[in-house]
Amino acid sequence: RVMNSLLLFGNFALFAFVAIYLLKDYDHIVEEAGDLVPKRFRTDTYRIFRQIDAQLRAWLRGQAFVCLCLGVM
Repeated sequence: RVMNSLLLFGNFALFAFVAIYLLKDYDHIVEEAGDLVPKRFRTDTYRIFRQIDAQLRAWLRGQAFVCLCLGVM
C-alpha cells in the first residue's frame, strides 16, 4: 500500500517534470530537431509535421469532447 502510494507520487512528479520541460522548451526543441534534417528536405518536413500536429490536435479536441459528453450523460 505504501509502495503503491510512493510509485503514484513518483510517476506524477516525473510526468509533471517532463510536461513542464516540454512546455517551456518546445520551440527550442523543434528548432534543434529541424537542424538534424538536411536543408533540402526541411520545407517538406516542416509541412508534414504541421499537418501531423493539426491532425493530432483535432483528434485530441474530439476525444475531449467525447469525454465531456460522456461526463454530462
